[in-house]
Amino acid sequence: MAQNIILERQLFSGHRLWVCNTQGDLDVLKNQVALTPAEIDKLNSIQYERRKREFLGVRNLVQQQFGKHEQIVYSETGKPMLKESGYCISISHSGDYEVVFVHPTDEVGVDIQVVTPKILKILKRFANEREFAHAEGDVWRSLVIWCAKEALFKWYANGEVDFRHELEVASFDLMEHGELKAWVKKSDPAKELTLRYEKLEDAMLVYTVNG
Repeated sequence: MAQNIILERQLFSGHRLWVCNTQGDLDVLKNQVALTPAEIDKLNSIQYERRKREFLGVRNLVQQQFGKHEQIVYSETGKPMLKESGYCISISHSGDYEVVFVHPTDEVGVDIQVVTPKILKILKRFANEREFAHAEGDVWRSLVIWCAKEALFKWYANGEVDFRHELEVASFDLMEHGELKAWVKKSDPAKELTLRYEKLEDAMLVYTVNG
């Protein structure tokens, strides 16, 4: 059974992205995915069935696209990559969604978040004063800022980052989909990135398109 892909993007820059539904039969997924002994141990240590499906679903998708030999491995800082092909990869989960985003050589970052009004309650924790004002109390605009910063954090993946002061998102016009500028200020000079956002039916998706 093929992974339930509900959105797929292949960019001219070489980036490839898949959004999938995490709902699926756990036993079927187990039979589809080739796991290493370490991955089997990790799967067995996961307590919740939903998390088990997410763990297997991402690997199922990767192996569908890259072959049964492909594995997700992690650097010392926890950044994932594909062992055999060497592709850079970023992964995100929210609600019933899971996202896999890859590029042959460039670092990547992706985040998806199911829409929730709770984002407004925590906005000041991750948004600076300008970003907070730009959000204008709008849930969707706030989700773009949150997902953009999560994507930047995953792109950087080199230690702790202050979301309010070391990750910055430029002002943008909120549409169904669009691009925005953002900066990782952890290094000097700051690294400017372009991100793309897409408003799904009940979630916001943001991903880097350079790096």
